[in-house]
Amino acid sequence: MITTAEGTICPGCAARAAGSFLTFFGLEEVPVNSSALLASVGAARACRKGELELTLCRSCGLIFNRRFDASRLDYDDAYDNALDYSPTFQAYARDLATRLRDRYDLRNRRIIEIGSGRGRFLKQLCAGGENNCVGYDPTLDPALASDGEASSGIRFV
Repeated sequence: MITTAEGTICPGCAARAAGSFLTFFGLEEVPVNSSALLASVGAARACRKGELELTLCRSCGLIFNRRFDASRLDYDDAYDNALDYSPTFQAYARDLATRLRDRYDLRNRRIIEIGSGRGRFLKQLCAGGENNCVGYDPTLDPALASDGEASSGIRFV
């Protein structure tokens, strides 16, 4: 979200008119990082918090947090957005990777994934295709991306 002296600007379509927005839900003191794994109840209670103000842009239909403040986010060792601990999600990701490889003939291609996390899905997507794959994620320690596996043709930024 962008806020100027004139007010809110939609991050989706840049609408600015005061009548363009409808705020429909708000909370104060909400944890700003829903993907942090914290070591204790005390650490969880002391986590950084912010405000939530869900706002609809009537021009484009985007719902966004009008009070979002990127400076309050911490991407550190406690951050873990992985979903692959779930067997159901693992099956979904395997099936999706197979369908995408087959549908788009992902062989001998350059494949880029934005927000790749530790690269588990990217590895599935690129498997067996002699692809050149790059995963981008600002939260990633590249040493963690290997998970102890050799991943030829895949690199992380």
